[in-house]
Amino acid sequence: MYGRTTEEVYISADQLQHGRSTVDTVIHELAHHTTGAEDGEEAHNAEMTRLAGQVVEATAKGYFDEFLKDPNFVW
Repeated sequence: MYGRTTEEVYISADQLQHGRSTVDTVIHELAHHTTGAEDGEEAHNAEMTRLAGQVVEATAKGYFDEFLKDPNFVW
């Protein structure tokens, strides 16, 4: 959930249990933050696509490899 007055993203613990749901939720909520748009609005949808593309590009370049190798990292 994105709090417009506080400009904070709130993610429930159940969304943090798996990597995919965590990333999906973060992208979704960040798109609210960066656009101010509501679910289903074109600006929100376009921003989610843009952010997802950045995540894919960073992953392909190996930016997260060392972080994910950390033995203390747990989804």
